[in-house]
Amino acid sequence: MNKKLLSLAIGAVLAAPMLAQADVKIGGTFNVSADYIDTATGVTPTDTAKTWNVSSNSSFIQIDASEDLGGGMKGVATLQQFFRLDGNAATGASASSPYTTSRMTDGNAFVGLQTGLGLLKAGTHDTLAKQNGRDYDLFGNTLGDSRNLDVNNTRAPNVIAYVSPKMAGVTVAVAHVTNFDNSSTGASSPSQVKANSARVKYEGGPVVAGVAIDILNPGASATADDETWLNVGAGMKFGSARVVVFYQQHDNVGTATTAEKTTMGVGGSFGIGANDTIKAQVYKLTSSVTGSADVESTMIAVGYDHAFSKAFTGYVVYAQTDNDAGIGSGMAGGGHGDNVAAIAGETQTGIGAGFKYSF
Repeated sequence: MNKKLLSLAIGAVLAAPMLAQADVKIGGTFNVSADYIDTATGVTPTDTAKTWNVSSNSSFIQIDASEDLGGGMKGVATLQQFFRLDGNAATGASASSPYTTSRMTDGNAFVGLQTGLGLLKAGTHDTLAKQNGRDYDLFGNTLGDSRNLDVNNTRAPNVIAYVSPKMAGVTVAVAHVTNFDNSSTGASSPSQVKANSARVKYEGGPVVAGVAIDILNPGASATADDETWLNVGAGMKFGSARVVVFYQQHDNVGTATTAEKTTMGVGGSFGIGANDTIKAQVYKLTSSVTGSADVESTMIAVGYDHAFSKAFTGYVVYAQTDNDAGIGSGMAGGGHGDNVAAIAGETQTGIGAGFKYSF
């Protein structure tokens, strides 16, 4: 063995104990379904002739790393990458966010310091109002996802966040988004949206409850006031049954300072034996603008899950959204492939069957 190879071998051996101190875990979810959506003619999206379509539903790979730093401190980091199992591009009902024309799409990514006083982290992350809404959606990343009806779906870059330790079941989190485009041109540009978030969550026994707010500040010269999402949710288990409720107020939508949207939802699930679950939920979106009549969109979803194992689940879901003529068109579904989103004056129905493997 020459000296160069010997030096490399010795260096690798010496570095091994340091590398072993880090705990690295690789996980993720493969979630794919075959869906059929019936969308009325003459509206966007226009894929009305579509029959059964294969949809990738927020499939992702995630790397989590942590290291004990001593003194009760721990370094943590997360890297999440979404990927498509289908061939859909980011247009039409079959390809909503986070999918783009590329195979991979960035998800949450951050690094932080965990101490006895809580977790301080920085990077890219779902906002606190989005996290709160995810806790009470029984059909996340399927046709009946609550984000079809304006429930917060914001993932922000340039985030600085703090999460408190859990005390008597309560966790408090706050976050600040320095800007949404990493530019230094100043807050006067509408793209220089800053944001602040806060969330209080309670977990104790069969009860989970939380309230959260996101406040987006577009800058002094922008035409809109601060845009806010305020939502609250609660869930309770009764043996093998679970009931959830959710409410969200979205004010100053877009640049119309008088616009607001209210979303309310209720759902329930019931376990049958050890492996089967039936579930249903109803969400209603009401959009209000001064001087105009309120318009509504109502989504119902029913489904059945069968757990083949702790990691592998098969599911069937049916969802339908009925929309008033004045409802805002183009409201894409959130976080999954096919969706039954709000399309002005139309009714969308969809049925899907899929497999989800989480590891």
